[in-house]
Amino acid sequence: MIRRILEGKSIPRINNVVDAYNLASIKTEIALAAFDEDKIQGNLIMRFAIKGENFLGIGMEEPKELQDGEIVVSDDVKLVAIYPYRNTDESKLNEKTRNVLLMVCDVPGISKESVIDAKDIAIEYITKFCDGSSIE
Repeated sequence: MIRRILEGKSIPRINNVVDAYNLASIKTEIALAAFDEDKIQGNLIMRFAIKGENFLGIGMEEPKELQDGEIVVSDDVKLVAIYPYRNTDESKLNEKTRNVLLMVCDVPGISKESVIDAKDIAIEYITKFCDGSSIE
């Protein structure tokens, strides 16, 4: 999000939940991701892509062939994101989403306290602006 702002691009309006965690990401300078938990099969894992894996993200007409070393998130069955900037259409949050899985990751050079703060602010915004509740 910050990269978009620095490039002079507008902040996209998606829906209240996405807008809330994007605002938290901008405020804290920590990348966040969120998924429709009801569409996730099994556990999420962050890993390196395998050369030749295909990824079809939100708004993409054609799948992208991934290279070794790209950071992706998958569940037990499929890829759900190229971290931290693009989810699949299948895992995205929309008006029918009832259960949000927020992903906040430690990153080298960023303190654990900063990451926890980003999570807390995202949860605060989501619960405040989206009439939600939190289960940690």
